[in-house]
Amino acid sequence: MDSKKDEREENSTQNSQKKASTTKTAETKAGKKATKANEPKVEKKIEENTEKVERNIGKNVGTRVASKPLRIIWNIFVKILTLIIIFISIVIVVQKVTNNQESFFGFRIFRVQTGSMIPKYQIGDVILVREVDSNQIQIGDDVTYEGETGSMNGLIVTHRVIDIEEVDGEKVFHTKGIANNLEDPVVSADQINGVVQTKMYILSLICMLLNNKYVFYFCGILPLTIYVAFRIFKGKKVKKIEREN
Repeated sequence: MDSKKDEREENSTQNSQKKASTTKTAETKAGKKATKANEPKVEKKIEENTEKVERNIGKNVGTRVASKPLRIIWNIFVKILTLIIIFISIVIVVQKVTNNQESFFGFRIFRVQTGSMIPKYQIGDVILVREVDSNQIQIGDDVTYEGETGSMNGLIVTHRVIDIEEVDGEKVFHTKGIANNLEDPVVSADQINGVVQTKMYILSLICMLLNNKYVFYFCGILPLTIYVAFRIFKGKKVKKIEREN
């Protein structure tokens, strides 16, 4: 009896194991089928993601390539502007320190004080003057010179050359303001600081704006005050955070 019972239990165990094995096999097959079924979808998603990444990379590369020339141009512009500002600053400092007796590499900067050269130069315009040999000065040039006689004595004047002649073997220049009716006292070569090269439009505009008290306040004093107040407030806030930590 016991042996038969044992045989039944053993057969039952074997059947259970077979069923379990069959179930696992079925599950494995079902899993493989599901995996095979999902493979095209997964591959499609991978391809789509790859294409998106490639497009994004292409866009980024294109943007970088397009922006690189612009960055180069901008950097060149900034460097040139910086050099111009440094040059102008040095010229002005040299003139101030030497009371207009010295130039920087032959260049000087002056500001028009009267309307004698209107319409070419307005009051307040800034002009760039370069030292030249007196033999190179021609009729029609605008020259800046130091007055030594009459009403021009002690003044720095910028007027136009209207005639040139020789007196005792030396050149003398006849000058007159465009808007003036009368000619200036005769000017000798050693009085002339140089010939006007150009009107400095941007610097002239800045000087004109700064001379206006309202513009000077709103574009100069007010922004500076706001900036200083912001820096003070930011500093206090940082100190407060440091104390709390």
